[in-house]
Amino acid sequence: MAGFSLSRALDAPLARAAARASALGLSAGRLLVAGLAIGLLALPAVALGRFWVGLGLILASRAAALVGRVNAPELAATLAAIFFASLPFAFALADPSRALAAAFALFGFVAFVSVRRIDTIAELICTFLFAVACVVPGWFSLIAYALGIASFAAAGATLARDAA
Repeated sequence: MAGFSLSRALDAPLARAAARASALGLSAGRLLVAGLAIGLLALPAVALGRFWVGLGLILASRAAALVGRVNAPELAATLAAIFFASLPFAFALADPSRALAAAFALFGFVAFVSVRRIDTIAELICTFLFAVACVVPGWFSLIAYALGIASFAAAGATLARDAA
């Protein structure tokens, strides 16, 4: 019996949503760019301490991006990297005492995206972590360090696999 795969479980509903969006004249590229634009609005919201507004913008952004990802995964990965890099910066702007944690998360994230494309699972994990940080901003530093460590581990595992 094959194991459960979250990625495979999401494929069918995302494909249906992408087909509906296409029927409405919304191309994958337009969805992805709209998702990025909405997501980048989270930066000033979070920076100004409007974490619930930031949360709403993050979730709306990622919904559009996940649907767009179905038909344009390379563009989705590129725009997701830009979006997710903006969030640690936003939290550091909101509270400069978080700058070291934000820098560590960004360092790990750059290592990750340098060796691997952001896939649906990575996007969902990052979305979840930043959503939790919006709900409980005091946890941002812990979340950022965990994200940095996980990013370095995933990058290292990818490099080790590719070098073998």
